[in-house]
Parts: sequence; C-alpha cells; structure tokens
Amino acid sequence: MTTTLTKRRIRLQVDEGSHTPLTNRLTSDAPIIWRGTAVDIEFGIFQYSDFVDDLAGITEIKLDIHIGRDRLGAAQVSKSLLAAELNSSLTLEEWQSDDADKVHGTFQLTNANTQLDLGAASDQQRQFFIVVYAEIASSANVTIGTANLTIEEDGAKNGIPPLTAPDQCNYKFSGNNIYLWNPDSELWYPIGIRGALGVEQVIHGDGVTL
Repeated sequence: MTTTLTKRRIRLQVDEGSHTPLTNRLTSDAPIIWRGTAVDIEFGIFQYSDFVDDLAGITEIKLDIHIGRDRLGAAQVSKSLLAAELNSSLTLEEWQSDDADKVHGTFQLTNANTQLDLGAASDQQRQFFIVVYAEIASSANVTIGTANLTIEEDGAKNGIPPLTAPDQCNYKFSGNNIYLWNPDSELWYPIGIRGALGVEQVIHGDGVTL
C-alpha cells in the first residue's frame, strides 16, 4: 500500500442531538490547523447517535467559522453545499471507513480562507468556533454540530503575507469601516477621507475595542 500526501483533513461526525463539541475522527482530538493552509472539512450527519441515511428535505448544509469569543459576530468564513452536492447514498459502513470520499459532504477551505487574524496571542494560536447547520424543506435552520477550532501560526505563510499583531500597528475591516490600531491607547480607530480634490482631510472616529 502506498500513501500520498494530501490536504489536511478534518472529519466531523455531526449529531443534531448532541451539544458536545465535535472532535476530528481521524485524530480523536479537537480540530487544529496551521494558518493559511488548505483543509477539507468532511462530515457525516447523525441524530441522537443514529446515522441519517435519508437526506430528503435538506435543501442546504452550511458551515460558519467565528472568532471563538464572538459567536454572535459576523462569520470569518462561510461555506455552503446545496442538496445536489450531498452524497445521499452514503452508508454507515462507508462513513466508518474514514475514506475521504465516503462522506455526506465536504467543505473545501482554501489557503486564503484560513489566513485569519490571530490577533496578539502570545502563543500565536487563536480559538475559533465552527457551526454546521442544515436548512430543511420547512425553511428552518437546524444546527447539527459545533466544534472548537484552533488555528496556529507556522511561519510558512504559504505565499500569503502574514497579518501583523496589533501591537505592531495594524488595520482591519469591520462592517463598512476600516480601522487603524493605536498601540498607545490600545484601541481601534475608524478612519475616512473627506473633502474636495486638493483639500482632502483624513478623519477618524472615537477609539473602540474590536
């Protein structure tokens, strides 16, 4: 048997009836990835530990990744799979084989998707929160699994410029605004430009915590 190097795989057995954070079936640990690396998030759908072998009524499966401390904020990454993209013929035995193609579906995250801001964490790790939910025929959203995801800086950057920590002066986007970091006040300031050509002025709002 030969082994070929592939993208990082995270295999989640999502269960609508459980509130226990998911682990990666391939490692039995909470999911962890390097920042800026591509990863496939595979999933199989269960309910109260029973394998779901009938996907009728599911119109879409979605994945959101949030900053761990701010689950109510805007998702840092969002992916979705329509019903036609799901594997409705998957069996329990196939899922338990842990083969990469034996899944109900796979969310493919690119290098850019995982190039997320790690902030000023001294250990260069940051906690994120994955939520997987299904839209069913009744137009209801049903959460079918959550996981705590750790993203760690490896220094390789995969050809993508690294994001500097706030204490090195930085910028970020939030909503429709761009903010600059002031290391002295340790606050973020929204900035903008106003004025006719030749008399432009840079303006900023009050400092905030983001």
